[in-house]
Amino acid sequence: MTLPDFAQEISFIRLRQQMGVSSIPTLPNVKFERKTRRRRVVEETDQRDKRLLKKLKSGIGVPGKDIRPEKGFLTYGGRKIVAYIRDQRTMSYDGTSNYRFHLMDCATMQDMRAAGRERRYVATQRSDGRFEVNYPQRVFFGSTTSPFSRRGEMRGEMRKATLKLELCQNCWLELVSKGLYLYRDKESFSLKEFFKQHDSGVARTVRKIEEVEQVQEYQPNQDDLSREYRKAVGHRCQLCKVDCRNEQGLLHLHHEDGDPSNNAHHNLRVLCVDCHSNEPLHQHMGRSATDQAKIARIKKLRIQQN
Repeated sequence: MTLPDFAQEISFIRLRQQMGVSSIPTLPNVKFERKTRRRRVVEETDQRDKRLLKKLKSGIGVPGKDIRPEKGFLTYGGRKIVAYIRDQRTMSYDGTSNYRFHLMDCATMQDMRAAGRERRYVATQRSDGRFEVNYPQRVFFGSTTSPFSRRGEMRGEMRKATLKLELCQNCWLELVSKGLYLYRDKESFSLKEFFKQHDSGVARTVRKIEEVEQVQEYQPNQDDLSREYRKAVGHRCQLCKVDCRNEQGLLHLHHEDGDPSNNAHHNLRVLCVDCHSNEPLHQHMGRSATDQAKIARIKKLRIQQN
């Protein structure tokens, strides 16, 4: 025959408590915090613009129609650019290029657009005045000679070179007409100074609204105290240990000193309705039909939980 564990019988537990042999343990110090969400504006680097700037350093081949005029300047992707034609079919005999680079929506660029000449341009922010070009090999009287021969016929594959190009005269006139007298004359024009004045070359930032989760402490009310401390003890009575997790309304928050305004954690205990009603000066709690029904339910749970 298995005898019951009398040490766990509620009357013995209460007797030990009244004799001072045991006491209800102090509740843990619970922080009352809640998660809140707020919106904030953040600035971050525009990654698309950053990638564009990186490509513009070496040059991007684009159709002329994609180079857009903006306040007279040539732009691509919202950035001030130099536009030039990479595949050059003519070359001076002295080894210099006949082609020019463009900064402004000048008469030359407008004429090319009006004529529907969708030749491929290169958009770049290279500022040293030297540009990568492709030029044709030439032959002179049947013999291969310099590609810069005075007389010759274009033949064979395109060659590559990095050549100095001059600023378009019409672009210069546009700069002058806009009052950009940073340069004394066309010969003293500097692409480096131009970009310094008109395009920072620094990736733009974009603003976006994001939600941020914050944890804030708050002043709890009685319901908050009861809920959080019941949770802290696993929804068990601290005296008889009955498990009320499925019927949390059977647990109460008890104030040791009898002062309901003293909510310091060391003054609070979590007790079932039955144990609470047996505390000094709490006998009135077991008189109502509702309390009696709850006490009966507690006793039934103790039996079920052994």
